[in-house]
Order: sequence, then C-alpha cells, then structure tokens
Amino acid sequence: MDKDSADRNTGADRAAGPNRATGSGSERQELERLPVKACLRVSIVDPKDLPSVWPEVSELLGPACDHSFGQETIQTLRASLTGGNEGLFIVEDDDIIGAVTYEVVTYNTGLRVLAINYAGGVAMDTQMPSVIDMFNKLKLAYMCDRVRIMGRKGWVRYMKQFGFTDTHYSVEME
Repeated sequence: MDKDSADRNTGADRAAGPNRATGSGSERQELERLPVKACLRVSIVDPKDLPSVWPEVSELLGPACDHSFGQETIQTLRASLTGGNEGLFIVEDDDIIGAVTYEVVTYNTGLRVLAINYAGGVAMDTQMPSVIDMFNKLKLAYMCDRVRIMGRKGWVRYMKQFGFTDTHYSVEME
C-alpha cells in the first residue's frame, strides 16, 4: 500500500471524501502507527492497491452488502472504493481478518460525520479495539465531530461498550 497517497489532497478538499482528504503526511503516519495488539495491523487501502486485497476483502464485505436491502452490491461497492468515493481500511494478522468502508459526510450545519458504511470480519472481539482506534484516528484526521455506524440492531448492543449510543431508528417501505 502506498503510504504517501494521503498527501495528495488537503485543505478545502477535506469535505469531499475519504480518499480526497486523508490529511498531511504526518497525519497519515499517525494513522499507520495505531496502537494495536502486537499481532494485528490496521492499514488504509489506497484505491490503486484495491485489486491486490479485493479477493479477501470482498468475502468479508459481501455479507454486509447482501444485507443492505439493495443499497449496495459487492460490485457497486468495489466501484465506489476504486473511484475514491469511499475509503477502506483492513485489519490483518497473517491474513486479512477485517474490512471497513467509510466516508465523510458534511451537513449544511457544518457537522462532519465519519460514516462507517460496511464492515465485515472474523474474530471481532480480538480486532475491535484496533478498529475503534482507527475510527478515532480517522475522525481526527478528517476533522469530524462524530463517528456514525448504521447497521442491524445487534450492533447497537455490541457497540455500546465502546461508547456508541443509538441515536436514530430507520424504517422503510416499498
């Protein structure tokens, strides 16, 4: 993965999205030096490096896309990641064991939210502290006010232990 790719855009581009606004080189280096368990590595995947990790990532994120009620397929997610519309980070031990997509949403009020769109993985209890550290690093790097995860109900109970609270409920009708 290209560790200098985050240098390409700063300043006004911060509102644009994850791969357009990963901050300065020093911020990128901070993101790369997350305090994680000794055997885990957390890395942002540059869009140009997506093909090398896609076979493993697609298996991890496929079930989340399958449960998106038609909002995303694994093919449309790949296109979004390749185009830089969403960011991706992975958690590795010897293999990729977790994958998370994100984007920055800026509201008319100026509120900036790091939106976690899709996540998948194995050994969640082992990797979740590293994932939460990455959420916090990305929140700071993108100058976001909060982190938001939209997911199934079971995530609400699980994520409360990390300081998340349920703020909205979503209902849909076809």
